[in-house]
Amino acid sequence: MPQPVTKETLEAALATKAYLHFEHKFLRNADGTRQRARANGAMKTWKRAPENFRLPIKRGLREYGAITEQNMNEWELV
Repeated sequence: MPQPVTKETLEAALATKAYLHFEHKFLRNADGTRQRARANGAMKTWKRAPENFRLPIKRGLREYGAITEQNMNEWELV
C-alpha cells in the first residue's frame, strides 16, 4: 500500500534501515507503469529551517534527483 511522502514518514523509514522505493504519481514509463526511484543517500536537514529536507534519489540507469519539501506531494513511498 503506497504511503504519502512526508518528512516524518521518511525519517521513520530511514530508521528501519530498509531500502526506500518510491513511485511518482504523474510520470509514467513507456509501458504505462509509474516511474520508480530509490533512495540514493542520506536525508539532509537544516538547523535553521527544520521543515526543509533533501533526500537524493536515483531513477533508471543514469538519472538522479532529489525529493524535497517542494516536490514531496508528487511521490509515494512503496
